[in-house]
Amino acid sequence: MSDRRYLHVDVHDDLTVERAADLVASDGALGVLYLPAEALFVTFQDGLWTAAEGRTIAWTEVFEAVFFTPDRQVRWVHRDKGAGDTAELSEAGEGDGTAPFRESIGDDEARFLWGRAVAADSTARWAALDDARTGRIRVPTGGNEVKGGDRARLHQVTYLTEDDHGNRSVADVRYTRVSFTSEKG
Repeated sequence: MSDRRYLHVDVHDDLTVERAADLVASDGALGVLYLPAEALFVTFQDGLWTAAEGRTIAWTEVFEAVFFTPDRQVRWVHRDKGAGDTAELSEAGEGDGTAPFRESIGDDEARFLWGRAVAADSTARWAALDDARTGRIRVPTGGNEVKGGDRARLHQVTYLTEDDHGNRSVADVRYTRVSFTSEKG
């Protein structure tokens, strides 16, 4: 029995961003919306997608989005008149209709997000990250305690593909969660 994990991708055409978000909507799901003037984190809680400070989400302004849970990710790109292309990523076992197979190399890789937490703006559900180069962005805490100066990490699973000669390369990544740490980096 193999302990390999494989990426499965389903493609959906002509979905609105709200319908794409519904594909992964469950309590605790996260998302990043790309709007003309900013990137905006959102969370799904109690049946609704919400932004920090109760901000209303302007779905019609979104031109690209990614929504994720530890098990699934949905990517959406606007194409025309509010509809877009959607890719739904999840893991599948070998032979589950996933082609080409893309093997996972780890499930706890993480990238630092820009900025450090500002204690005065941190709340139970959101932390403000501040950096002179990028400005301020509010990131969901997932219920974790966040202290001033902490760094946010975006966790991901990386999938590899292998060619006929045994050469491996990164085929894709799937986001799984956000965490906070006092590590320097």
